[in-house]
Amino acid sequence: MKFLQTPKSTYLLQASLDVLHFESHEWQNEMAFMSDETNFLHKLHLKFMEKILPEKQRTHSTELQVKLTQFSTLLNNIKDDIQAHERYLANILQNNINVSDEEYRARHQAVKQQAEYLFNEFKQLKKEFFYWAEDVIS
Repeated sequence: MKFLQTPKSTYLLQASLDVLHFESHEWQNEMAFMSDETNFLHKLHLKFMEKILPEKQRTHSTELQVKLTQFSTLLNNIKDDIQAHERYLANILQNNINVSDEEYRARHQAVKQQAEYLFNEFKQLKKEFFYWAEDVIS
């Protein structure tokens, strides 16, 4: 999947190491919030599943539970990758390690694509969850 580059992403590719370090911190904060949201959606989903649902809603409910679980796994994996990248950038900054711009920018771009993929997947999952919840409560 190819991602389009926005002016912000183009700027960040030319940005200093400090700016890339800051961006990776932003991703970590966003993922911590996403983790909290995912846990909330799990709990809310389980609460609704206790209701007696028609077969169609029960089937969709089971599928949604699987998707929530899969997303949690994906979130944890990408969170680990971003934390490793953050340690890599912090090590370069703190220890004045001489690494080529091309090397750390390429690594940053790869992690950025993972983060953007995750953010898009989460939006789609929440959208599906909200449609499901709307169907259940109506």
